[in-house]
Amino acid sequence: GHGGSGVGFVVGKGGHGTTSDSGKQQPPPIKAQKHSGIPTALRGIMSSFPSTMRIPSLLKALKTVLHIWVDKMKYDQNCDSNGVERKTMPQFVYFFLVKKYGLEKLADMHVTQLQLAMIHHRKHKRIKLLGFMMGAYDTEAPPVLAIRDTNFLWKILDYMRRQNEFTDALLQDKDMQIDMTKAKVQQCVKAIFEPILPDSAVNLLHRISLMPPPSESKNPKKIDFDDLFMELVQHWLDVNATWKQHLSVLFDMHCDNYSVVEEMKFVVGDVHPEADEEHGPGGGCDTVLLQLPKDANRKRATMRQARDLERAMGMPDPTKAPKKKKKKGKGGGGGGVAAVHNGSGGVPVAADGRGPD
Repeated sequence: GHGGSGVGFVVGKGGHGTTSDSGKQQPPPIKAQKHSGIPTALRGIMSSFPSTMRIPSLLKALKTVLHIWVDKMKYDQNCDSNGVERKTMPQFVYFFLVKKYGLEKLADMHVTQLQLAMIHHRKHKRIKLLGFMMGAYDTEAPPVLAIRDTNFLWKILDYMRRQNEFTDALLQDKDMQIDMTKAKVQQCVKAIFEPILPDSAVNLLHRISLMPPPSESKNPKKIDFDDLFMELVQHWLDVNATWKQHLSVLFDMHCDNYSVVEEMKFVVGDVHPEADEEHGPGGGCDTVLLQLPKDANRKRATMRQARDLERAMGMPDPTKAPKKKKKKGKGGGGGGVAAVHNGSGGVPVAADGRGPD
């Protein structure tokens, strides 16, 4: 004390939860939130946050993940046929557990156990993939694999299901190791990756050809499903990162602002929106289409504005770039469509050759 007896002080880190001799109440200690450790994508869905120390075994966790994926494919097909929006992976997992156990409180308990399993068994690739879909490893951030990523992965699984490689019979497998026929996997890669990313498909096919046989069956004509799926996911994430980087460069160079109008989609051949349905395949180029409604009220920087801005900033005039020989091919699909072509290497350019607006 400084002024004699009757005045005291507390030594410590801030004196939390104590009362000094002067009678002033110190702030209470910070308690851990009830949803601590639960991914942010699940917090708004769960009705309670029970505490548990029980961690499911690896075999049970593998079977649960496989069951979730098989049911998710069926549920998405029903949503598409009825014109209903698909659920995200966290939404579907909670829906799956509520349907399985009947009560939300029981589902909350099993969600908590599943979160513990995804952390404890994360070295297994199948468990780790579900963790990426659920946001289990960075609970304050959105999941690494969003709904557009999982939709692409289900497209691969659906192709393998039609080849009798990914069916409900896998749920009865005792060791939970799934063997995939290497030849059918390579057909799948050619059918899905090659039309949109020819160079990447060649690289992916080479990596698949070098994959070792499954550790259980030792069959040289088979590969392990979990090794394959992790390879496809990593490849998909790398491609997405490259496209985002290229598109960001284009927007930063030539646009004042922009907004997402519709999910981009890959189209093979002609840049016409109905190329696949009405016009048939085009010239074999890979193109990203973004459908823009003509009546949208939006501010768009013209090429002239971009040129004047670049001149004022001392940047090179994009209209005076070295001329290159134009390849003959089909033109764009008319107004209302913005297209970005992905050539072999280099930054994508506008498909109509006039530069982005």
